[in-house]
Amino acid sequence: MVAGQTRELANLAVTGIDHLARTVRRSLRRLQHRPEVLDGLLAHTGLKLIEQTACDITL
Repeated sequence: MVAGQTRELANLAVTGIDHLARTVRRSLRRLQHRPEVLDGLLAHTGLKLIEQTACDITL
């Protein structure tokens, strides 16, 4: 899925910055609705997602 979206963007001939922004937004929206893809990507890289609460953040 991620490779397909990367390929889609790599083969894209944009007509303007608005077209590029719309295409990237659409691609990210598809990923947003497929959390298993993001979980798989993180697992493959060995990275872990750490949830932060408001109390954990220091300024």
